[in-house]
Amino acid sequence: MNALAAACAYDPVAYAAYKPIVGVLALNNTSGNTYADPLTHSLAGFAQASWHITPQWNFTGGVRVTYETKKEDVRTATAASPHIAISDTAPSWLASTDYHPIRGLMVYGTISHGEKAGGLNTTLLGQGTAASYAVPPETATNYEMGNVFKAAGVAPPINTDEQPA
Repeated sequence: MNALAAACAYDPVAYAAYKPIVGVLALNNTSGNTYADPLTHSLAGFAQASWHITPQWNFTGGVRVTYETKKEDVRTATAASPHIAISDTAPSWLASTDYHPIRGLMVYGTISHGEKAGGLNTTLLGQGTAASYAVPPETATNYEMGNVFKAAGVAPPINTDEQPA
């Protein structure tokens, strides 16, 4: 767990500031306005290379790193007006191999991991620190394998693909 995800963990003491004392009825006939000026800066670098191990077998690997800084000035009439800023580094990678055992047939497998940097949720302002407004990053890892068969003289190739749940 990275530092941002740890900062986003549920904190019952910080949450108590948002919990209505009388329940949902305490919010009847109330209104409020929150004004925010969000600003995001993003910088990314990537590299990908393929290695032809044999004439029939290829390996491709790639990496991407994204660095994002998110800042937000929030103004409201009922709560403090914080200046909130977070930054996060989001790594992504790919490893893929394909093999061509006979002419017209390719068998492949891919593993990839992606990450989307976290964000800020300033809809509920209260007694929390800047870290309590942080939303953790989203991550996904993809596993895929399949084959592609293209018979001579047949227009579309025949694909099969499997992505385990």
